[in-house]
Amino acid sequence: MLVLIGFLGGAFILVFAVAMTKSAVQEWKGQGASFSSVMVRGGMDPVKALSYSRAILPLAVIFGTGALMLFGLGVTGLGGDPIGPIMAVAGFGGFLLAGALLVIIRVFNQPKILFPPPLRREPGVLAQRRRSGGPRNRR
Repeated sequence: MLVLIGFLGGAFILVFAVAMTKSAVQEWKGQGASFSSVMVRGGMDPVKALSYSRAILPLAVIFGTGALMLFGLGVTGLGGDPIGPIMAVAGFGGFLLAGALLVIIRVFNQPKILFPPPLRREPGVLAQRRRSGGPRNRR
C-alpha cells in the first residue's frame, strides 16, 4: 500500500511541480499570463495572488520536494534499499525550507533575488496593507 501511495502520489504531485516550474520560467521571463492573473480569475484576492506570483519559485520547489518525499516513501515500501528513507527525509526537509521561504517572500517581500524581475518592485502583503489602511486590530 505504501508503494502505491508513494509512486502514484509522487507522480501526481510531480505533474504539478512541472507545471509550477513552467509557470515560474514564464513569470521570470515576463511571458504569457502571470500566475497571479490566473489566480485572480479563480476568485483570489489580487494582493494575495500577487504575493504567490512573487513566491512562484519556492512554490515550485515545494511541489518538487513533495514528489521526492512521496517517491522516497514508495521506494521504502519496496524494502531493502536504504535510499528510500534518505529520499523521504531529504524531500521533507526541502519541503519545510521551501515552505518557510514561501511565507517569508509572501509576507516580507524578501529576498528579492528569488522572485521574478518584473515583480521585484511590488510591495509585500504587509506593506500593501499599511498603504491601503487595511484591517487593523481595534479594541
